[in-house]
Amino acid sequence: MIAASQKGEVVTDSKSAARLPHRLSSQDTAFVYGESYHGPLHVGCITYFDGRIDYDEFVAHMEARMHLLPRYRQRLAFVPLNLAHATWEDDPEFNVRNHVHWNSLPTGTEEDQFLKAAMDVFAPMLDRGRPLWGTHLFHGVEGDRSAIVWKMHHCLVDGVSGMELLSASLDLRPDLPPPDPEKPFRPPPLAGPAKSLVLGILDIAQKWIDEARRTAEFVEKPFAAAEQLARIAYIAGRMVQMLRRPIAAAPWNARLVNAERSLSYLKLSFNHLRAVRNVLGGTVNDIVLAILSEAAARYLAYHRFDIGGAPMRIGCPVSVPRQGERGALGNRVSMMFVECPSTPMAAKERLTAVIRETTALMNFDKQVR
Repeated sequence: MIAASQKGEVVTDSKSAARLPHRLSSQDTAFVYGESYHGPLHVGCITYFDGRIDYDEFVAHMEARMHLLPRYRQRLAFVPLNLAHATWEDDPEFNVRNHVHWNSLPTGTEEDQFLKAAMDVFAPMLDRGRPLWGTHLFHGVEGDRSAIVWKMHHCLVDGVSGMELLSASLDLRPDLPPPDPEKPFRPPPLAGPAKSLVLGILDIAQKWIDEARRTAEFVEKPFAAAEQLARIAYIAGRMVQMLRRPIAAAPWNARLVNAERSLSYLKLSFNHLRAVRNVLGGTVNDIVLAILSEAAARYLAYHRFDIGGAPMRIGCPVSVPRQGERGALGNRVSMMFVECPSTPMAAKERLTAVIRETTALMNFDKQVR
């Protein structure tokens, strides 16, 4: 079966749970308010396992590790009139079986058919009345394999912390001892609308006080304030310049998204990517960007789209945790906009162009910090 990892950077006890942010940040809230039926904002992954994983054993496995992931037992509690951001609250009705589901496929189901079934369960929005995650166990995948489809809302995790959370619940080490038993989980009832409203108002008042204190500090340090304003103006000017440059009108951005989801992927050896990096330079992420941008350029050329010589612009999320936040949940991300030629190129030229662009963006980031 699967053993649990108890890595230090993942929340593993009640004291650590108490340090978790209680009210959603503005960035995490954006992933809630920006969600729609056609544009759900959860992330996920698929893990494959040799052999058959028994459903009841998998449920018991996850249940025994829920105290290692306390946020997985919390649900959103919204403030009346959305006066303040929602809070994370222990769900008094939490039941792990509401989040661990079983799907049976015909024995020997080929991978493309499995992926279609996986996207059918991945596409729908998560139920906001429960903790915002779920798993779907699939039997019958070709090669006598089991597969697990994971769903986690983006307000709960970003890509980096999502993988750290998976490492707390899944580990390939067969000799890892079982986790320490948890204390009884008996959360109080959720706060009513009146209490939630009052607490929201108090948090807003505290935020105003903090902002007033920061403003006073700026007044007391005019040179620091001027330097900060100059930095902001510089960044804003660079952003305006970027947005004014024309980019290729890619066909995949021309229409609104719908609820249907599909998945295709390319299998590559990570050692192979490292070998390319060691010979040609850059980072593994640069190589991935080169692959994606060249694939997009070849698609545009194959279908004869008129791009007018304009480059393509790729939005790349970048994890920017502050010191001491490694392993924390929620999102601390920024966006890096990489511009690449939209016409096909030789592989080495493509990678060189990507490295030149990402290096310039990283140098700009160092200038404004």
